[in-house]
This record gives sequence, C-alpha cells and structure tokens, in this order.
Amino acid sequence: MKIKQIDIAIHLGLSKERVSSWLKIKGIKPPYDLDAIRVAYIKNLSENAAGRAGTLAEERALLAKEQRIKIARENAIAEGKLHDGDEVTQFMCKETFRAKTRLLRLPREIALAVPKECAIEAEQAAKQAIYQALENLSSDVDDFLEKK
Repeated sequence: MKIKQIDIAIHLGLSKERVSSWLKIKGIKPPYDLDAIRVAYIKNLSENAAGRAGTLAEERALLAKEQRIKIARENAIAEGKLHDGDEVTQFMCKETFRAKTRLLRLPREIALAVPKECAIEAEQAAKQAIYQALENLSSDVDDFLEKK
C-alpha cells in the first residue's frame, strides 16, 4: 500500500499541512515508511522539548547571526578596534616587566643623584616605596582576577 501524507497526518494526529511542512523541513520524500516517520517525529519532539532543535528558519537565523558576529569581529580586528586576547596578554606582560625593571633601577639612580651622606637612606626609602607600590599593583590585579 502506498502511504500518503494524509495517512501520516491521521497516524500522528496532525493536520495534513503540518505534516507536509514537517516532511519538507526534514527533507523526507516518498515513498514514505510510516514506522520510520513515526520514530523520526518522536525524536524531533524529544529534541524540541530538550531545546536542542529548532525550525529550519530558526536554524538559518542563528547561522546568519553567528556569521554577522564573525564578520563584525573580523572588521573590528582589521580596523584596530579589537585585539586578540593572547596578543594583548603578551604585550601587557612584556610592558609590565619593562616597567617593573625600570622601577627597580630607580633606587640606585636616586642614590647616585643625592649627596653621599644620605645616599643609603635615600636608596632604602625609594626601594621601600617602590616595593610597596609594586605590591599594591599586584594585589589589585589579583583582586581583579578573582572578581572575573
């Protein structure tokens, strides 16, 4: 017996239009196997209930949105408005190391710039202030990373 869409509609308790639309979305063509269609329809219902499947239009809309986001990201990178996270991290680590190195050289430079009588005290005071500042910066970064 040749199975028609109306037979499927009666079997599944759906309208013929709904069955026709669903078969078209799923790409199911004649000859129809009633048992296979029933299993496919139940699977489709399960996926929809679990939120894993959408209509073809929803899938296309999602794909179009993802493509727009990707293109916007690529354009922002090309225009220099957005940078890769790894590149930013490498740059910031390098620049932070350079700044720290420069700061740690300051106490010795200060000691050489002041009269010899107070050079040791000036160097120690500068060292203490710089180490405290570096400690504060480090804890600020730690606090930021914990909140993230």
